[in-house]
Amino acid sequence: MKIWIKLLIGTILGIVLGIYLPGDGNGTREILAILSEITINLGRYVLYPLVFFSLAIGTYKLKQGKKTIRVFLRTLVYLVFFSALFAVMGTLSVLVLSPSRIPIIIEVGNPLRIPGIVETVSLMFPRNLFQVFTDSGSFLLPVAFLGFLLGLNLSFDNMETRPLRELLDALSRVFFHINDLMVEVMGIGLIALAGYLMVTLRNTPSLELFTQLLIVLAVDAALITFGVIPAILYLFSAKRKNPYRKLYGLTGAALASLVSGDSYFTLPFLAKCGHANLGVPRRVGSLTYPLFALFGKAGTALVTGVAFVVILKSYSSLGITLGGVLWVMAHAFLLSFLTGSYPALGFLAAISFTCGLYGQGLEEGFLILTPVLPLLSRTGVYLDTLAAGTASLLVAEQEELSREVEMENYV
Repeated sequence: MKIWIKLLIGTILGIVLGIYLPGDGNGTREILAILSEITINLGRYVLYPLVFFSLAIGTYKLKQGKKTIRVFLRTLVYLVFFSALFAVMGTLSVLVLSPSRIPIIIEVGNPLRIPGIVETVSLMFPRNLFQVFTDSGSFLLPVAFLGFLLGLNLSFDNMETRPLRELLDALSRVFFHINDLMVEVMGIGLIALAGYLMVTLRNTPSLELFTQLLIVLAVDAALITFGVIPAILYLFSAKRKNPYRKLYGLTGAALASLVSGDSYFTLPFLAKCGHANLGVPRRVGSLTYPLFALFGKAGTALVTGVAFVVILKSYSSLGITLGGVLWVMAHAFLLSFLTGSYPALGFLAAISFTCGLYGQGLEEGFLILTPVLPLLSRTGVYLDTLAAGTASLLVAEQEELSREVEMENYV
């Protein structure tokens, strides 16, 4: 059975359980919350060693083929391209569709703090290098950077470094195999994730107030999924073939992102689907997928643009000026590169920071979106995943490193 079918079955079962299980008062939500946390932890279980060993040996192989700089620069181009495109699309869509104002709801909460440049650099270069491996699991950058640095320095003496290269390659393959096993059985875990989401939404008051906002995001997601991404795949691909076949190869990763709302949980699915379905080699995916998980939050940029315009309209009867529109687009774009330390709450970090930066009484404006935060976050991560999968495939094809996989052989 294909992976996406297993995930879809798990999602449907979870939705049904979430609808019909008793709500609050009997511990249902608490039990599902615990099971969901365990599922997320299992999904991330091998992520750090997988990224570290694969990026180290992948960087070495790219360097041997004189592809490191080219792959890195192409990835950066797509990072910027998708973030800018989605930020513009999101902001313009909410202006065109013009959802109704949301009544001011009294909520309590604290904004998430986005790490500054100095703090980020200090995490990448701790006083003791081994502290990189003792991180809490919330920030992938230090491990990814060390793996990249190690890979760059494996070629100074091929005879001396051969044993280490063989060890790194073997460990990369072992963790890929473990990751494959985790992905294959994760359909069971999605029962808990989908069930917890449904129970949470069932117990969310005033959900109908956000209907029009959710419709705008649904329209954006559908347009990007079935229009923008296929068009980009067709126009930019070195192999002009049916783009929907390639999009189909990302179905498993897309489902995982939509149900979990966690970019680190989704990254192993991207690695599996990209390699097995789209023919993206490990040496390319080991670099592109972590970079998009850390800096390529294009979907988060789109949702941030949509959400902030809705907040602005809800708090003010004045129309938004052209300068205001450009301000929203610019900040949504920039913040898509700064929320990598929040794999599940990148949108919340971005929108709370945007509200605080804008000021004028909107410092706590993001709190009116609290009831639909799970849906907004999941939409952002879903679109992040599509952008990451698309960009990785295009980079591999344009560098002539990808291989053709027939659709009937998709996992």
